[in-house]
Amino acid sequence: MERRLYWGITMPGAVLTTVFGVWMITLAYSYYMHALWLHIKLVLALGLWIYHIYLAFLVKGFAEDRNRHSPKFYRILNEVPTVFLISMVILAVVKP
Repeated sequence: MERRLYWGITMPGAVLTTVFGVWMITLAYSYYMHALWLHIKLVLALGLWIYHIYLAFLVKGFAEDRNRHSPKFYRILNEVPTVFLISMVILAVVKP
C-alpha cells in the first residue's frame, strides 16, 4: 500500500509540480530571477524533494519489514510538508 501511494500518487504529483514550476519560471525569467521570495521558495521546494526522497527510503524499509521508528516519529514527520507548504504559500502571496 505504501509503495502504491508513493509511486502512484506522490511521485507523479511531485514531478508534475516541478515541471510546471520550471515552465512558469521560464515564461517570465527576467522577473523571477530577481525575486528574492522565489529563491527562498525554490530552496523550500528543494527541501521538499529531499524529504520526498527520504520517504522513499522509509517506504523501502517498510517493504523489507525494517521499521525502527515509533508512531510518534511518523506523526511528527507527517507535519514537515505542512510547514514547508504554508511557508511557500506565504512567500508567494506576500512576496517580501
